Amino acid sequence: MIPNVTRGGKTHGVLLYLVGKGKREEHENPHLVAGSPEATRMATLSKLLERSDAVALARFLDEPREAFGTRVTIAERDKDGRLIGARNAHVWHCSLSLHPQEPELADERWAEICEQFIEQMGFAGETARAQCRWVAIRHGRSAGGSDHAHLVVTLVAEDGSKPSVHNDRPRAQKACRELEQRFGLRGLEARTREAGSRGLKHGELSADRRRGRQLGERGEHPERSSRRTLERIVRACATASRDESEFIRRLGDEGIRYRARYAEGGTDVVVGYSVRLPGAADGPRGSVWYGGGRLARDLTLPALRRSWGQDGDARRRAVAEWKTPTTSRRSPAERQAELEQRALIWHRCTTELERLRQQLRAAGTDPAAIAHAAREGAGVLAAWSLALEGEQPGALARAARHLARSAELPAYTRAAAKSPSRAPGLALFMLAAGKPDSAVGWAIVAREISLLATELGRVHRVRGELDRAQQIETELGAELARIEAALERDQPQAGEDLDAEAQAAKRARDPLPPPTRDPGRASSDDGENIKRVLGPLQRRRGRGR
Repeated sequence: MIPNVTRGGKTHGVLLYLVGKGKREEHENPHLVAGSPEATRMATLSKLLERSDAVALARFLDEPREAFGTRVTIAERDKDGRLIGARNAHVWHCSLSLHPQEPELADERWAEICEQFIEQMGFAGETARAQCRWVAIRHGRSAGGSDHAHLVVTLVAEDGSKPSVHNDRPRAQKACRELEQRFGLRGLEARTREAGSRGLKHGELSADRRRGRQLGERGEHPERSSRRTLERIVRACATASRDESEFIRRLGDEGIRYRARYAEGGTDVVVGYSVRLPGAADGPRGSVWYGGGRLARDLTLPALRRSWGQDGDARRRAVAEWKTPTTSRRSPAERQAELEQRALIWHRCTTELERLRQQLRAAGTDPAAIAHAAREGAGVLAAWSLALEGEQPGALARAARHLARSAELPAYTRAAAKSPSRAPGLALFMLAAGKPDSAVGWAIVAREISLLATELGRVHRVRGELDRAQQIETELGAELARIEAALERDQPQAGEDLDAEAQAAKRARDPLPPPTRDPGRASSDDGENIKRVLGPLQRRRGRGR
């Protein structure tokens, strides 16, 4: 069961919305299932609610606030997060949504759930200090297929006091977990392992449509939204980087606007960051800043630093990079020079994924190892998507997001005992080159990703996380199958010379030799090979996109 909490200052507004057709005409048969005793007498339970009922209920809910003159406010901030004042927020609204596969509950069962939820939140009931007026309205299934109910509470009690809303969102999550156990409802596994990711809200999609992003008439292309696009780019840049300074430069190379969040008292310690897409900063079509944690749990700056394994000196060096304007980006020639210095030929880069898979198998059910392997694999897919899909993300972008769900961990999770393998070479090559030197190359990369996903699914199943394992096997498996099917169409036809490709495939499939040198530093031979490979690649990249 998922709670979604919002605050507002217009009681009649939210109630008129709940008894109306909804934003996508998904409100069918709105009726009262629970509430304060006076409210249930005013609007008969299970009876279809009309506008007149909404007006009467709003007047009833607002009576204590108007009688005592109690004002309930919440801080208001501008787009840059600066405090600019306060706004009225005496209306507490929460939707409770069941899993789409959960059978519909009877109104009587919903009444029990809502009453116990309100009591656990401390808004009403025998154990609550404040006795607030509230109502619960049910529509049936949402546009996403979930049986749900809406609770509206006025945050002024009968005696004029204000109930506590401190940490109301975490408390709502905890209350839902307890109600799932009590009523035998299907639990939200991601929340159980504290790895839930943020979904896209209707307001975000509407704002992106105003910015001209092509999301589809019904939002069937969510990967094109501003937040998902930023997540994909940031993930690819983080995977292709070896430390924080390099990560910042890559954001600039991709045209992303960035800014640091400093510790209180100065600008010498960076504790977080925000990013936004290029374009206007203000107006209805202006791009929005997103903090790393709003993109994904594993993209916060502390999580990225753990994945890079960087020390305090690296953090201090990165401070100067954060202060460099985004417009001061490297030239294409400088980026090409770095590629020639660092990257390995594609069929050798795939060994990075194989090492990840081997380490994951050796680590057993260690959550840090699972998250690390998923993060690196998702980063490679994100880089691949940026190189080939560009502004029209498809199967690669969806596969990257599916895999990234296994990379989310609670902030307090202990890091791995020893530094695990990473895949920066492969992600860097994909970002810079866009295409390997053969169709067989893509097929081998897809094969390694599929094997890594299979291993992740097995580990999730062993850990008892069956929902996550099933998602990997079905949803992620389907996206990878689409990718492999597209690659098969690009395979060379019978009769063509396959000697070079066959040799490359054999090298990629051979057992991994023990590492003999630092993979982050390419030899002069590697540099010559890269120059030889990248010449025709750059000329073909336009067709590949």
